[in-house]
Amino acid sequence: MKIIGHRGAKGLAAENTLASFKRALEYQVDGIELDVHLTKDGVLVCSHDPVLFAFAKPFAIAEHTYDDLLRNFPDLPTLESAIETVNRRVPMVIEVKETTPAQPVIECIQGFLSKGWQLQDFSFCSFSQWQLVELRKAFPDAELIPNEDWSSVKACWRARQLHSKRISMNQKWLWRGYLRAMHNRGWKVSSYTINDVNQFKKWQPYLYSVYTDYPDRFVKPKD
Repeated sequence: MKIIGHRGAKGLAAENTLASFKRALEYQVDGIELDVHLTKDGVLVCSHDPVLFAFAKPFAIAEHTYDDLLRNFPDLPTLESAIETVNRRVPMVIEVKETTPAQPVIECIQGFLSKGWQLQDFSFCSFSQWQLVELRKAFPDAELIPNEDWSSVKACWRARQLHSKRISMNQKWLWRGYLRAMHNRGWKVSSYTINDVNQFKKWQPYLYSVYTDYPDRFVKPKD
């Protein structure tokens, strides 16, 4: 089973920052997940939420330029800087948020492919089927992962539409019998977010991967 650092290593450093990605890389993770939003001036930044807060004041990412945001959030990285930081040491799972258009992500990845990165260095997930359809058109061989909170039926339908066997589900709605059945049918199920070691051990034979805030609990530090 693969261990994916959730937003880098969210439990060990501020999520979706270069420090968090570097922290995850200190351990033998199989990949790093991050989220992307688009600023007013077209810069892809790593953030789970569309609105950031500084001193209780909201800053909607889509309504501010990257330079504006940096004045209040100096640790806010671009997707480009995140990719350069990870630098192909492990694959990256890029979650395209529902309000983030796919085209800027496509153009960013195409730029790295022209520099020697491989498509296998990236996979893409989203709660938005439209975003994943656009990514499939641009990258026919890319690994695409539909995110679903609770409906496995919808998750599988979406995956079939994308010609994918990967789905990602909220761990709150999963159980051992379901995971065993999906595994036996050839589905690759990922679960978010698992931080409990005992839960991990129970589901380990049947999950393809887990997203965790604490990679230090599941894999060893690198030498």
